[in-house]
Amino acid sequence: RLPAPSSVQLTVRFELANKVCQGSTTVDTAPGTDLAAAISVVCIEVPVPTIVRPAGFTLTNATSPMSLLVEVNGRVPDKVELLVDGVSVAETGAQFFYRFAWDNRTATEGLHNLTARATLGSNSRTSAPLQVRIDRTPPQVTRAEPASTVEVSRATVFTIDFDDQVSPLPFALPDAV
Repeated sequence: RLPAPSSVQLTVRFELANKVCQGSTTVDTAPGTDLAAAISVVCIEVPVPTIVRPAGFTLTNATSPMSLLVEVNGRVPDKVELLVDGVSVAETGAQFFYRFAWDNRTATEGLHNLTARATLGSNSRTSAPLQVRIDRTPPQVTRAEPASTVEVSRATVFTIDFDDQVSPLPFALPDAV
């Protein structure tokens, strides 16, 4: 119950996965009456971005820019941004596809969260974060077999373990010579 005559503005806004809905109404009330109102809402579809490449946690030594591909579902956005730790580092307007190059060579070592944000009008959606670890410390060999004093042949199997992840590139004996 409202104690005195008044005019009350009622506003509602809610967000769904790919929609933003809002509406408002003004209600004039008399003293001592109950307030009841119906609000009509209008919903608009908003673009929803997803970082699709790289597809998951990424480790880099940050010697060259990292390429990212973003897909946007829903309506065509006015702009799409790449954010690193919540700060916009690149932006592009409406396009068929969204490709970014993050120059991570000056980024600090450690874990960073990359997200894409798509904006249409005053509404925006942010993708799930992609975690990227920057580690410029070269890996160290922790085990090498056979020992350097052992005579080897083409049939010798070599085992080399490192203290950090390394790229699983194909490696053959001619590559070592």
